[in-house]
Amino acid sequence: MDALAAPADELASLPGESELQAAINDALAARDPKAIVEALRSRGMSRVARETGLVREGFYRAFSADGKPEFTT
Repeated sequence: MDALAAPADELASLPGESELQAAINDALAARDPKAIVEALRSRGMSRVARETGLVREGFYRAFSADGKPEFTT
């Protein structure tokens, strides 16, 4: 088994593209940074960072209690 492969039960629990998009859109509409983070975490922060070309730590920093997330972040 590949050391980087996730167990099948973990993969089954990950949201699909449409569910993730809906969760992020709902969180943005509600202006709820915590809900945005939860949606990103459901996908895996490392994976989101890799797919977007952004740094994982930047997500955590932007959405922390002291962070001020903006689209320019």
